[in-house]
Amino acid sequence: MIDRHALRAKVRRFAHGVADRGEALWTGIMTPFWRGMARRNRDKFVGTYVAVMGSCGKSTATMLAAAMLSTQRATELGLFDNTERHLLRYLRRLDRRVDCFVQELSEFPLGTIDAVSRAMGVNAAAVTMIGLDHRSAFRSHDAIAAEMAGLLGRLPADGFACLNADDAAVSSLSTSCSCRVVFFGVSASAELRAENVSARSGRLEFDLVIGAKRRHVETRFVGTLMLPSVLAALSIAHALDLDMDMAVSGLGLIEPLRRRMGVFSGADKHTYVVDTYKASHWSTLLFVEDIPNMGEGRRVFVLGEVSDIASDSSRRYRQLIRAAAQRCDLVIGIGRSAASAAEKVSRLEPGTQVVAARNLSDVSAILRDQPPSLVFLKGKKMGTLPVLSSDPLWDHEHVLGSHPPMDSTQ
Repeated sequence: MIDRHALRAKVRRFAHGVADRGEALWTGIMTPFWRGMARRNRDKFVGTYVAVMGSCGKSTATMLAAAMLSTQRATELGLFDNTERHLLRYLRRLDRRVDCFVQELSEFPLGTIDAVSRAMGVNAAAVTMIGLDHRSAFRSHDAIAAEMAGLLGRLPADGFACLNADDAAVSSLSTSCSCRVVFFGVSASAELRAENVSARSGRLEFDLVIGAKRRHVETRFVGTLMLPSVLAALSIAHALDLDMDMAVSGLGLIEPLRRRMGVFSGADKHTYVVDTYKASHWSTLLFVEDIPNMGEGRRVFVLGEVSDIASDSSRRYRQLIRAAAQRCDLVIGIGRSAASAAEKVSRLEPGTQVVAARNLSDVSAILRDQPPSLVFLKGKKMGTLPVLSSDPLWDHEHVLGSHPPMDSTQ
């Protein structure tokens, strides 16, 4: 007897495979034409095209840079959709003159940065940090740095590169540049230097030092994890000779991107820090290490699915859970791998406040029994707890003033 469910599943898989192959064929045929159209628009409409790269924080740096630039220059923003096909679409549909186009650029899939740097006329760039977000494709920090070095090496002499002086893999990229290099960071050698960095007030703040000028910077970010992104955005504004007093004054009004360190109040009296857009192992470990800087009081950490975890994933999940348990009053593992690791840690270390949850409903039930806490949600594909408020949302038009980004879904 024919299993109709199995047959339907096979038909669906076959149809999806045909559709994927058809789309790949169409893209391969059309890409040369799309590149030509995009390059014509780039030459016709765009003054400075800034590519923002990095394994962590590039979306935030791109958004912040565009927000600051838009108060003083006509600015276009390319955010989230950061592979070549989407980048070409942004430029093909551009129909007005802009002083600056700030574009988030992914190093994945392999070859994207090289293709973009050759086709798009990039004349400025910023790099936040380098880590192993795409371990299976690149294997090492050096391989990712080599991808970025190709673009930086093609920047024109009158362009600029903004590099993180605190990340050795990033700062070493300066040897690839024949243009102006602007270093940012907490290092004494950085042209844009952050001093007196603190998040004890609940939000990231620091003194920005450029030459003999010192400005106090307040942001809406918790912890210090986004400091390189904030500094990268400020360095772009500085390199473009913006009024830095005006740029700094607006930073404190900009909310984090919704699923990238966004802060929300819950109907259950908890306060939530949501970082669930992606969660590579190395960046999740950075997040956990920064938890003491994210606020005072009782803390609960909810760990979901983690990517780019390489071999021995069970041990690495347990490593994350133990590290979080040292900094939090309760750790909840959700999803197959994180829950299994949480159960094992709880069993082997009875005094550890670690529990497992099957799904978000279980998480909500556990949190209902907790006193008001600061709850950290970290993991990819985690979804949204129903108790979260809808605000704050990142408002495109508010952030970019009269120059909102194009709708990439059109």
